[in-house]
Formats: sequence, C-alpha cells, structure tokens
Amino acid sequence: FSQVSANAKVIASTWNGYRTQAQNDGVDAAVLSAMDQSVADLSSASGTSTDSVTVARAANAISAHMDALFTVYHPAVPTAIMKLDYLGRQMVLDGMSGDFVQATDHLNDTDTTWSALKPVVVAAGGTQVSADFDSSLASLHQALSAKSGTDMVSVSNIALDQVDGMEKVFAP
Repeated sequence: FSQVSANAKVIASTWNGYRTQAQNDGVDAAVLSAMDQSVADLSSASGTSTDSVTVARAANAISAHMDALFTVYHPAVPTAIMKLDYLGRQMVLDGMSGDFVQATDHLNDTDTTWSALKPVVVAAGGTQVSADFDSSLASLHQALSAKSGTDMVSVSNIALDQVDGMEKVFAP
C-alpha cells in the first residue's frame, strides 16, 4: 500500500502538471472534472484503505476517462480500445469481489462499446482477434449468469489480452 500511495502522489502531480494542457487542447470540462475526482479518489483510497479491491478500483478509475481524454489527439489506435481495457479490469475486480451487480453494468458497457468498435477492428485486419473477443464475451456472459467470480476473473484476463491484440492491429 505504501507503493500505491507513492504512485498516487506521482499521478496527482503529473495530472496537475498536464491538466492545463489538456484544457487548452480542447478536452471537455466534464472529462477534466472526472479526472480531477478520480485522481483525488485514488489519493484518498491509497492513503486510507487497506482493501486491495477498493484501492485497485480507485487506481483503475484513473483510466475510466482516458478514451474521452485521448480523443482530442486523434490517436491511430481507436480510443474505444482504452475503454475496453478499463472495463475489462473492472470485470476482473467485479469477479474478485463477487460484485455481480456492477459486473452486469460493466459487461453491458463492454457489449455496447464492442458493438461500435468491432467493425473498425475487422476493417483494419483484426478478424481473428474480433472473433476471439466475441468468444470471450460469450464466456463472460456465461460466467456472470452462473455468478462465478473465478470464471469472470479468468475470462476477463483473457479478454484483456485480446484487447492488447486489438491495439496491435492499429500499431504503425
């Protein structure tokens, strides 16, 4: 926890140094506020909580807004892939904590995000990684239906590897 606390301070300092640039670059005010809150929440959780899932959720919340933050920079990798990364990590944490209510919301968000992103991945040459991710999503739905946190963790980690594969489809 001491390392997480030290990292939270670095993240806060880095964000504070970058925030004005992001604002000047056209990042939406709501995204900036959400990032401010996520950074503050991480600092708070890392300094007060001894629950690893709570701290991990606070750390992952930093990436919850990366898709919206990076959109203004028009990266080669679709920013929706960042959202899938965030959601995948949330589902790992949902499985670890047995929080099937949040898992349902996160899986629904994943389905929606993937539905819009899949044609872009396929068009860029990611037919196989798309099929693999579809299979993982089906397995995640089964694990959630069975309320198997262990299976959710396992399949979510596989899906996260597949998201990394999607990034490679767009790598220059």
